[in-house]
Amino acid sequence: MSGVQDSKVIDLVTTREAENAVVLIMVETRSWGDEGELLLQLQEKFHTYLDFIEQGELVRKFPAAKGKQIVVRLDTKEAPGDLEMNFLRAANSEWLSPLSITLEWGLLEPGPDGQPRANQVI
Repeated sequence: MSGVQDSKVIDLVTTREAENAVVLIMVETRSWGDEGELLLQLQEKFHTYLDFIEQGELVRKFPAAKGKQIVVRLDTKEAPGDLEMNFLRAANSEWLSPLSITLEWGLLEPGPDGQPRANQVI
């Protein structure tokens, strides 16, 4: 898995059959830092994902994605800080929501009970 630092790569594509959705996942395993150090890379990664969707590459490479709800998911080592959450909210309202794309994030580590952490819809 390449991660946010490799802005030209789609990290993972999967489906949620029960939801009739295709999920494009980006992964960040580094610390966010205190000053928004990763925001530019995150923005570039979002542009790659949007281009992949809007230019039809998603359906060309994954024909089963046609007609499914699209979810862009950010899985991270640690919860996004205020700067990152502000960016995610803006990306959602400006880029994704107008295209009826759902944005969510989740933590890579399981919760204290050992179960996967719940999705957080932005």
